[in-house]
Amino acid sequence: MKKLLSLLMSAAMLAGGASVFAGCGRDVPDNVLVVSRWASVYERSAFEEWGKLFEAENPGIEIQWNFNDYSNYFTKLRYDLLDDAAADVVFLSTWGWGPYRDSNVFVDLDSVDSLKDVIAGVNEGANKQFMKGEERLGVSVGITTRRIAVDTATFEGSAYDLSELQTRTSCFEPEEMISILGGVAQENGKKYALKMDSSEAAFLLTASAGAPIVNNATKTVDVDCEAGKAAVRDLVLLFQSGYVVPFGQDTNSSASGTFDEAMLVQGEQTVLTSYTGPWGFSTLQNAGKDIVTLPAFKATGGEDTMLVTYNNLCVPKASEKKDMAYKFIEWALSYEAQVEFAKFSDLPSNTQAYEYVTGGTSEEFPTDLFGSFAVGSDNLYYMDGMTDEFASAFSAAMSNLLNESYKTGVGYYDVDEAKLDAAIDRFCAALKDAEDKL
Repeated sequence: MKKLLSLLMSAAMLAGGASVFAGCGRDVPDNVLVVSRWASVYERSAFEEWGKLFEAENPGIEIQWNFNDYSNYFTKLRYDLLDDAAADVVFLSTWGWGPYRDSNVFVDLDSVDSLKDVIAGVNEGANKQFMKGEERLGVSVGITTRRIAVDTATFEGSAYDLSELQTRTSCFEPEEMISILGGVAQENGKKYALKMDSSEAAFLLTASAGAPIVNNATKTVDVDCEAGKAAVRDLVLLFQSGYVVPFGQDTNSSASGTFDEAMLVQGEQTVLTSYTGPWGFSTLQNAGKDIVTLPAFKATGGEDTMLVTYNNLCVPKASEKKDMAYKFIEWALSYEAQVEFAKFSDLPSNTQAYEYVTGGTSEEFPTDLFGSFAVGSDNLYYMDGMTDEFASAFSAAMSNLLNESYKTGVGYYDVDEAKLDAAIDRFCAALKDAEDKL
């Protein structure tokens, strides 16, 4: 059955013109280390340049990158792992981790002596990721979180003081965010103030309210309570404002459903701001935009919170180049490599590098861009990888909530309260019912 699934996957990819064996660890020279990663077109060249730094420090070793777009990456990875054909080093995100939590396909990196020091230098929250009992099946190479990025030109002549917003020491509450960004969007003739992932917004708002959808410590669904329902109401009202739109709801957008390099094209046409991280800054700057970042948002009356996910490096047990893979991971988690990584991808997992990047003391990482990452940084919320079953239940509940309560351009206060309350109750109850699937 395993071979059959792999053959079917291979046939499907060949039919689509994809290169099946590129980067699978097969038929490559002994000195070539295969690394797999999801990436946009821009990110691919950036990762290749980053990899050249490793090659320069390790003469004789070459990196072969196996790139795929995010939506297809994890499906292909599953088939490659089934067929012992995965890369020698595999990037995995928190969101893609669920299916592998109880698997036996990755090396326990805590058993590798050469990695002990760099693992000890990783951020405390990141260090708790990808554990299977006492085994560490992956180690964090980057911390992913997003901020509101704005082009300073859009605030010229505005009623709102951008410099004052930049120096905020707290996140935006929903009504405040709608008022400010919605007002500037109107001034600039933009259709939307912000476009974002509805799932990400739901996790951030409920966590900031102290009623997270998933409580990592207890492995329970905590959103089905008064504070949780209030936070979900904030989520719906953000989208009902007409100024904030969830991915997939704007049918006129060719990039709907993806961040698409900080949504640059959308930003020029319909959206005032981008919701992005360090990986999107260069794209916007290269397009001639003078950008600064603002803090994210929180539930009404909630605590400043930073929603984070972790991108991790794993080594499949089937790899025949484990020593080279360990050498790459040791380098990737070093201070120098982490600082370079932050210039085009995630915030560093290495504690010293993170402090340098977000500390506002370097021209490489100016306060205008990285200072906002300090807001909420002492209250991180992350969610362990979801099982497929819980992810499906969450996706269905979120879809139902938006379909029942969200319509483009409704207007912020034009809400049927009874229907909204019922939709929120159903959403929270559905997730509570799925708690045993965590």
